[in-house]
Amino acid sequence: MKKLLYLILYTLISSSISANEYIIFGVNQNLPMGEPNEVIFKNYYLNFGGHQGLKNGTIVDVFRNISHINPLSNKKRYKYKVKIGELKIIHTEESTSIARIHKTNKQDKLTILDINSILIGDLVDIHIK
Repeated sequence: MKKLLYLILYTLISSSISANEYIIFGVNQNLPMGEPNEVIFKNYYLNFGGHQGLKNGTIVDVFRNISHINPLSNKKRYKYKVKIGELKIIHTEESTSIARIHKTNKQDKLTILDINSILIGDLVDIHIK
């Protein structure tokens, strides 16, 4: 009986873990040293990698979920998934990867966001043309 209970719990837990969304879980940036023509790189750490099909050079889309409450309709909450930009994978591991900015949306399209840059917690999805 215990084995059956453990099997059921394991199945429920593993299915909920695999349903996670892919996100940016870390950001690292070089410090400017004041050198002329210095290039500052910003690396974004993602929670998916080779097991999910990512390779070096893969382009991924970055989205942010925003929500707003409609006070006129019983305070119903509406959710929006807004594209922030694109990242290009520069390194992959089995279940993580590192990317750099490939393209950002124009600022006029992102005026609905509080912060227009890519942040920890933003959603990531493989780019499909």
